[in-house]
Amino acid sequence: MSKYDSPRSGHSDCISLSALTLRAHIGADCWDRDRPQPVLLTVHVFTSLLPAALSDDVTKTIHYGHLASALYDLEHPNRQFESLLHLAEAAADVVLRNPDAPVTQVRIIAEAPKLLLHAKSLVADINEHSPSAPDTICINALSLPIIIGVNPQERLLKQIVTTSISFYLVARPGPISEPKPVLFLHSDHISSISFLTLEAFVASVARVACFLDGCDLVSITAQKPSAVAFGVASGVSISRCRADFVGL
Repeated sequence: MSKYDSPRSGHSDCISLSALTLRAHIGADCWDRDRPQPVLLTVHVFTSLLPAALSDDVTKTIHYGHLASALYDLEHPNRQFESLLHLAEAAADVVLRNPDAPVTQVRIIAEAPKLLLHAKSLVADINEHSPSAPDTICINALSLPIIIGVNPQERLLKQIVTTSISFYLVARPGPISEPKPVLFLHSDHISSISFLTLEAFVASVARVACFLDGCDLVSITAQKPSAVAFGVASGVSISRCRADFVGL
């Protein structure tokens, strides 16, 4: 199970569809080509399973085959989405309009593995009918070479640092706020500076990220794969809000 596949909810009854693969128009790809891209769609539908559990009757619950078919209609050539986030919103609307059973909450995780050139993927994670669960946009595993470290060779040679940045959205932004301006901002910021420690590096990235429009809180994880001879990586994680940097 990946970190994107675990429901964040107090409800215990849930129907899930994991990693449905769609070909959808969500804007330009990593080479600035406007064409369909693969999107992995994971859906968590919170609804009471008690009627079906007591009757063992498939008509008393959400038919996940019908739900999957309705979600696949999002990849119709005539459907155009401004961004990955807007596709996730459309998927949530499909679930909420499902007639099979009352839905109390929906969580949609949409992952685009070909959207960002230097990152593993962009992930939009939204919740409907759950005020306590924030919406997030995550740049997943952004890999760029930078000067970082205290050893003499580290001050001369760039090494790969893998950084994941989760933006907690104050409000769902328009397409100009996500995702490529965010990526380019952080790519330039990361590539143009040098640090001795990962701690200072992630704090510097957080300072920039917290002041983006529509974002007040970020969580950042950075790893140095080359730092440990007999391990996968060393790493640090932080969460910061805009108020943490005011006056600094």
